Amino acid sequence: MNTYKFAWWRLQHWPLLVLAVITLVQAVRSLTNPSLVAVPLWLRLFVAVGGLTMVGILVWGVAQFFFSYMTLSDEGIGERRWPGRLKLADWDKVENVRHFSSLGIFKSDILVYKEMRQTSETETKEALNFFTLSDFEGWPKGSLADELRKRCPQVF
Repeated sequence: MNTYKFAWWRLQHWPLLVLAVITLVQAVRSLTNPSLVAVPLWLRLFVAVGGLTMVGILVWGVAQFFFSYMTLSDEGIGERRWPGRLKLADWDKVENVRHFSSLGIFKSDILVYKEMRQTSETETKEALNFFTLSDFEGWPKGSLADELRKRCPQVF
């Protein structure tokens, strides 16, 4: 079983993380300002809540980097996106590799696979889902790409 870590250069939410740091610094500066008496209480609470929200976003972004990974084994492929669970797909369920663009800005390569989804208590339906390959080290040139080409050449 091979595991591939989240690629640091693919932190797509880096503008949000930068905004979180800037907002957090401004919140601390405004709350520690000696002329705080002139600032209304509602505005101080608003800044404090905004600062706490930005701390949460910052923790989420950093934790996603450290705890997200992709794993390949003889049985299939799996991806864990923090804080979610590990999603697994058998090799025979893998359909193809596609190019994807979110918001027209963030371009990615995705691995499309079939999965069974529960539509009601008695019915299941086959649906397409995907793993984002571009977010992990070794893609598109490296050990992840080489191993995928070896294990499922039909998708390329």
